[in-house]
Amino acid sequence: MQYTDCSKDVYTSLAYAFSGVGLLDSALYYYEFALIILDPEDRMYRIASNNIGILYRMTEQYEKSIAAYKQHIAMFPDDYAVMMECIQNMLKYEETEEYLVYLKKLYEARENGDLPADLSDMIYFTTFQWEEYLIVACELFEEEDSPIFPCKYKYVAIDNDDNVPFWIQLEKETISGEELHRLKLVKKDSLFVYSNFEYTGKNHHRTLTHAVLQILNNEVAPDTIIAPYREWVKQALAQKYDVTKLENDGSSFEKAIKVNSVTEEYEWLRKYYPDFEIISQGLYFENNIPYDVLLIIVDGVEKKVHFEISSFFGKFLLDE
Repeated sequence: MQYTDCSKDVYTSLAYAFSGVGLLDSALYYYEFALIILDPEDRMYRIASNNIGILYRMTEQYEKSIAAYKQHIAMFPDDYAVMMECIQNMLKYEETEEYLVYLKKLYEARENGDLPADLSDMIYFTTFQWEEYLIVACELFEEEDSPIFPCKYKYVAIDNDDNVPFWIQLEKETISGEELHRLKLVKKDSLFVYSNFEYTGKNHHRTLTHAVLQILNNEVAPDTIIAPYREWVKQALAQKYDVTKLENDGSSFEKAIKVNSVTEEYEWLRKYYPDFEIISQGLYFENNIPYDVLLIIVDGVEKKVHFEISSFFGKFLLDE
């Protein structure tokens, strides 16, 4: 640093080195100094700005951490990973509803196709340690079709080996025409239903976390237990997605399922034949119409499933 032509990156490098040996206050000092001397257009400026928020959180200076994240987002409104980190800190250490502003920005970014692929499925809105497990909570951008009911929020338990031994999710049910969301725990092939935790509407992040902790600490008892869960799911799926009730069940060219992509073919198979195994897939033409015909095994029985693919087959050749 004593050289007059010293690279400005030296300050961020020194800050990184201090953080690496656990001298976080010194790391903060040099990252903040780097923001003074670096041009905001410099890549290292953005890195330093991000790391300041992280280091304030690691040193338990939560108000400063949130302020640093807000300042970073104001300068770099496309840094959606930092936006998610800010939401987590605001939910943990603030009582305001200001985090909803950033939540809305994330939804808008996803709608506009601006979110990176690794952030486009869900928002991680809180994490905490419970016993030997890391609990990671996420809000799905689109309601996930769980085996029976749609699900929007999940609290996933991760052990030291990165396994998921259990999870708690908020599932949507329809009762008397009113949308009702209920917390359910899935653990050891059993489903535990907690009817005393029921929600309507959205944005219950803080109350949800409190309820999940009550469930984890056995402060409340489930009113319903379903076991074995996987078998129950399989039977429920068979009733919900009964292929025999479909006019176009894929059993022949005449009853082929019209799809817009190969992905849709497999989505249909997973829905109506969840335990299917594929043997072969072939392209056929019937009356000059293209079909994908898949030979699958379901419960030991071979079936042919026909998909009409005229909506997309060969169009890439026309595009070229």
